[in-house]
Amino acid sequence: MRGSRAAFEPLEAFRPEREGYRLLPFRFLRWSPDEVFLVNEVGEHCFLSNRDFRQCVAGSLDPEEPAFRTLKVRHFLADGDPAVPIELLATKLRTKKAFLRGFTSLHIFVVTLRCDHSC
Repeated sequence: MRGSRAAFEPLEAFRPEREGYRLLPFRFLRWSPDEVFLVNEVGEHCFLSNRDFRQCVAGSLDPEEPAFRTLKVRHFLADGDPAVPIELLATKLRTKKAFLRGFTSLHIFVVTLRCDHSC
């Protein structure tokens, strides 16, 4: 086996199976008569044509389309394991809002010899 090479799998073996995809939470706004603006829960955004948007919502967007890849990379839709994209979105949101856990981490006390108030 020393001289033998491992055969590579064909490209088709790495493509997602055609069982469809799920939409992840997002909001949208009609930006112009032929464009739609999408924003997901962590602030990632993209513009889609009306045609791509309708296909996406209907569940008929082809995985070979550039819009499908854009939506998948930016976590607007998920195919395959349903838990992974939700966990990724949760991690991104937790990281983005991490500053809220500490609230106020700086307190300043001004110590004077006498009170400056004239009560």
